[in-house]
Amino acid sequence: MINIFFVQSGQKCRSFPQIIDDDKLTLRFIKRRMIRITNQKKYFSTIIPYKNQLEFIHIPKNAGTAIEKAAAKSGIVWGACHMSSSKKRIRNHCSMIKPDLDEWDKLHQLRLDIKKKKAGMSWHFPPHWFTENPFQGTPTFAVVRNPYDRLISEFYYLCPEALNDKEHLNQFIQKEIKMGIHASGHFIPQYYYFYDEHRNKVVDYLIRYENLHNDLNELMKKFNLHISLPIQKDNHRSLESTLTVFDFDQETIALINKRYHLDFQSFGYEKIPTSSIDFHQQSPI
Repeated sequence: MINIFFVQSGQKCRSFPQIIDDDKLTLRFIKRRMIRITNQKKYFSTIIPYKNQLEFIHIPKNAGTAIEKAAAKSGIVWGACHMSSSKKRIRNHCSMIKPDLDEWDKLHQLRLDIKKKKAGMSWHFPPHWFTENPFQGTPTFAVVRNPYDRLISEFYYLCPEALNDKEHLNQFIQKEIKMGIHASGHFIPQYYYFYDEHRNKVVDYLIRYENLHNDLNELMKKFNLHISLPIQKDNHRSLESTLTVFDFDQETIALINKRYHLDFQSFGYEKIPTSSIDFHQQSPI
């Protein structure tokens, strides 16, 4: 279910149901609430007929759709294209290939000990957060991005009618961060895709959005895959989009620095300092 959130001027932004409160979204909480799954207790068994030699972990707003589309053109099923349910949403780029994880998608449950265990868009969640990881034992890769830039992209994607209005940008980002984890998987810190609740790295290859084409090309060569991205971006963002990190106000910066602390720390992105709070002394872990 997608909710409609109206910013002050009446312009529409897409929003999603909440799964976990923001004040609980910490590494301690995730570790404490993860249900331990043993080999003796499996909820169901996933069978992928033609297992890929490499799998892609889709982190929202990190070029995921472009990568899935490029793979689909080469006949490779990645990310949302594994599930036919994605076609009922906005994943038309998957129509040329056959999904192979429909059974998993229907039965999947989050390992988190919370009331709502079904994710609305399962391909947007860390695979190891589910009772069964369908990509267990297969090499994986994902794209990381500067958290500030990622949230600018979220705004333009979810609020297409609020172009270049920094008041609406700050209002929307603050609201969404305070909501916590969404059923759509949007706004989950990137750290949780790469590391499990015990701080073990669970994604094998990291690609930086800032060097996307080169990093992806090198990885594809390593696995002998003929997948490449077009030079021109393939998304719905207007060429007239002008908002940048410099349009965030102090409250928004403070919320981003706190929520995405582990992203800045783990992936080498610099925080913009706030005038009143030193988040280096307030780690959320």
